[in-house]
Amino acid sequence: MIRKLRLVILTLCTTLTMSSTSFASSNTPHIEVSKTSLNYSHVRPQSNGTFHDGLLFAEQSNGTLVYYKTKGNLAFTLPAEIEPLSDFVEQRALVRNKKTNLIGYINTTGKLAIPCIYAEAGYFSEGLAHVSMTNSRSEAFIDRTGKIVTTFNQKYSSDYYFSDGLAVVYAPLGNKVGFINTAGELAISYKYTFSRGFLKE
Repeated sequence: MIRKLRLVILTLCTTLTMSSTSFASSNTPHIEVSKTSLNYSHVRPQSNGTFHDGLLFAEQSNGTLVYYKTKGNLAFTLPAEIEPLSDFVEQRALVRNKKTNLIGYINTTGKLAIPCIYAEAGYFSEGLAHVSMTNSRSEAFIDRTGKIVTTFNQKYSSDYYFSDGLAVVYAPLGNKVGFINTAGELAISYKYTFSRGFLKE
């Protein structure tokens, strides 16, 4: 009885597998493989080597930093004085003006979306990026147009990656962590020994 039952289950599984295989094969999309070879090397540590907003940050064999489209062609050419620094995040990538050594942002067409006027700048998250001004060394959050949303003078140790309006910050003394909000205020005091950012559902 057990042998017959096993045989029936095996036959049923085989039938289902074969029918699902033929069903899948009839609906399998055709993947077109590009014949263009990429002059590409991983840009470490500024890139994780994957496409972001449809663009791949890459280093060519001659050391030139470029962005490729998904079909393998160059996305755009930047002016000679503008050096790309990062992957795209929220349709903005960090760039540096080689003459002034200041940082700004380009959009996905290679146009300068936010001028190179910052001493330091970070990635966007939830529409905001942390920047340091050159004149007063004060810090601020800007939006994707470059408009200052929040200015604050207290310096935090943080990557300023926001999730649900909060970013992890580290206490200047001791090993405690807390959270700041998008207004640059300490919303949750330094009372935790370890924390990660809030997860979105």
